[in-house]
Amino acid sequence: MVGRALISGVLLAPLVAWVLASLPCQAADRPPGNLALKAKVTTASTGEPYHPQTNGKIERYHRSSEERVNLIAWKTPGGLKAEIARFVVWYNTERYHEGLGNVTPDDVHYDRRESILNRRNALKAKTLARRRRLNHGMPGPKGTDRTEKPSLAPRA
Repeated sequence: MVGRALISGVLLAPLVAWVLASLPCQAADRPPGNLALKAKVTTASTGEPYHPQTNGKIERYHRSSEERVNLIAWKTPGGLKAEIARFVVWYNTERYHEGLGNVTPDDVHYDRRESILNRRNALKAKTLARRRRLNHGMPGPKGTDRTEKPSLAPRA
């Protein structure tokens, strides 16, 4: 079976569903944050049976959880529950999401997304300008001597 593990002869998938349903909702513990998220209307949608591409985001979430949680054969439900809780925290606070512009869901929730993207764009522009100067042999800012083209030969 793909994506399922055994705990003492019991399939893991029903246990994971039970553990996830019993976890407290972290969003209720948070202070009011991004008003744009609150203004969006969410509607439930279901996909075609046996056609996981129609629910791509939740399928990706399940794949991420299986990659991190199913690597170990858990001996107790308590250990599994603790690991799932750690996964949820990691997924929301540390994992960058491409669909959100490579920021975490917490960054979006706490309105840090725009400042992060602005800093990245400023750093990217600075880096590209520096590369252009170095590649074209143009002088750099005051105090630097970057008039010659860089060499790939090792320095002595």
